[in-house]
Amino acid sequence: MGEAKPKVRWKKRILTVVVLAGIVLFLMRTSGYFDEHYGYQQETAKILRQLTSGTEGATKAYEESSLLLRESRLLASFVDRAERLTKTLGAFQAVESVEDVEIHNSIRGKTVRVEYELRFSNGIVTPGEMSYVLDNKGKERLLGYSIRVPMMLAGKVQLIDAETKRIVAPAEVRNLLIEILEDTAKGLGDAIYDQASPPFKESSSKSQFQKTLAGIRKELGLYQHVLEFTKSDHNAGKTRAKLTAILQYEKARTTGTFEFIRVENEEEWRLLRFKVLIPAPLLPERPTGGSSAKTGSEL
Repeated sequence: MGEAKPKVRWKKRILTVVVLAGIVLFLMRTSGYFDEHYGYQQETAKILRQLTSGTEGATKAYEESSLLLRESRLLASFVDRAERLTKTLGAFQAVESVEDVEIHNSIRGKTVRVEYELRFSNGIVTPGEMSYVLDNKGKERLLGYSIRVPMMLAGKVQLIDAETKRIVAPAEVRNLLIEILEDTAKGLGDAIYDQASPPFKESSSKSQFQKTLAGIRKELGLYQHVLEFTKSDHNAGKTRAKLTAILQYEKARTTGTFEFIRVENEEEWRLLRFKVLIPAPLLPERPTGGSSAKTGSEL
């Protein structure tokens, strides 16, 4: 009977250790510790293999991506980008290393951005990043990706771009849009409205336009820059142009759709439609710095 007490004490100690370990693991999980130390290598490898395996694979990657990505990018544009990536770097081979992991809590859920060193079939190892959002079942869905192209392949990227005979709005329209967006950040809504086309003014009063800009500023903060033009088009007579772009604001990334028109007897383009999506898809910010100076382009 005297030997039972030490055994009971040891069992209690083991149980205590197990309970404490469970509590620690629970706290680590809820605090995001495992997320920050999980590199999503398998998920990233699967998607990059799809992207570089042809139209069917890229289409499947698009269909399995997040709703936010599909809202901001057309399938044709997504597949075209994947094809240019493959022509430039070849098929994806492996994740060489995980460089950094960032976790963000957004209005659309938890988002993750991971930086990698990636190897492709032409022998190039280059930096890349993948962004994910976790859906309501905890499954990661692709938000976006970017792959750095080494400087020595920059000419190849330009050649491939030239081969893609996509319709694009004139450069002056893109420049005008950027100027207008920058003016919104400066509080020059009245000036934007005064320079807009007559149809734009017929569809919205100056006070209504200012109210729209105020709502955007409240939800997204100030405009910062255009991340990417995802759609660009103009009519046969070249009197109308339409642009869809991913925009970076202080608080979020979102999609904007804009239309411009050449007013009769005028050479200048004028604003016809201004629409910025709210609420915004929150993609993690990519770091700024000198890395772009070391590479030729990005896909």
